[in-house]
Amino acid sequence: IATGSNVESVNIKRCVMYWDQSQIRLAHNAEVLLCIEYNKKAVMLCPKVIIRKSAYHKFVKYIHKTGFQYETGGTLIGYRGLGMFYVIAFTFQPCSDNASKMTFVLDGAKHTRELNKIRKRFVIHPQIIGVWHSHTTEDRSFSLQDRKSNQLLLKQFGRIISAIVIWKNDRKRIQFLPFYILKNNRELLCKTSVFS
Repeated sequence: IATGSNVESVNIKRCVMYWDQSQIRLAHNAEVLLCIEYNKKAVMLCPKVIIRKSAYHKFVKYIHKTGFQYETGGTLIGYRGLGMFYVIAFTFQPCSDNASKMTFVLDGAKHTRELNKIRKRFVIHPQIIGVWHSHTTEDRSFSLQDRKSNQLLLKQFGRIISAIVIWKNDRKRIQFLPFYILKNNRELLCKTSVFS
């Protein structure tokens, strides 16, 4: 974008970014950076998903308990930051409630109660930042119903992550695939990190 001491302004959807080798300053209106327009080409930027290690271990333990015999899911609890989602906890669907090999129904009342319990443990109250659900196959794409649900959640909560969880080929490891949900039934696969 810039070399040496040159400073260049790059138009970003609802943001302007100034770069000067030493720091990036952002003027924004609480939206995550999604699209940079540079040389009349749009370049999509995806937020990063960072997961608390203890929460991820509980999540993996729960997933292994289900054995991928049926679909299950829950919510992602945490914080949104500029270009990042911080997952500090997951909520889980009771093991056999409203589930089959291909579908499950997320019980909003149960997950809201669980969210409220989690919120009490933090000074700055976390919120629902997304949802997750498992697939009993290695299919890493959203079904038509998943897409409809994602669009409804996008309207209700604003910026959200929707994650698909699948088995890896060896059936011993899981793969957590978080997608940033966009309008018009589109999504971007996010990078993920686990932190202590």
